Amino acid sequence: MIQFHEPDQTYSLNQWRLLAGSERSEAPMKFRSEVLFYDVRLEKENSLQSPNLNGKTGLLYVFSGNIKIENSDEIVKKGDSVVIKDEQLDLISREDSDLVFFVLDENAPFSRNGLFAK
Repeated sequence: MIQFHEPDQTYSLNQWRLLAGSERSEAPMKFRSEVLFYDVRLEKENSLQSPNLNGKTGLLYVFSGNIKIENSDEIVKKGDSVVIKDEQLDLISREDSDLVFFVLDENAPFSRNGLFAK
């Protein structure tokens, strides 16, 4: 199944936007796996908390810019990713930054037969 979605706005400024997710999600595009996919443009000096994981695993990827993880000395730059478990991170943008975030269910059933995961 090929899907197309043209969001109302090019960027979701300073708040997570759910673009794709499992068939049970409210996402406009559907995955056939237990994954949620978010994006955001975090403008300079704005902060945002990572999405709630609800016991799942998070993967943050920085497409452009760089962010600081609050209460740490960690700076995450363009091309870097962070895997998160059992916590939410407070992110502070040091410059305009484009981020994506995946929420993954590592315990979901999967198949290694064929091209599709269901």
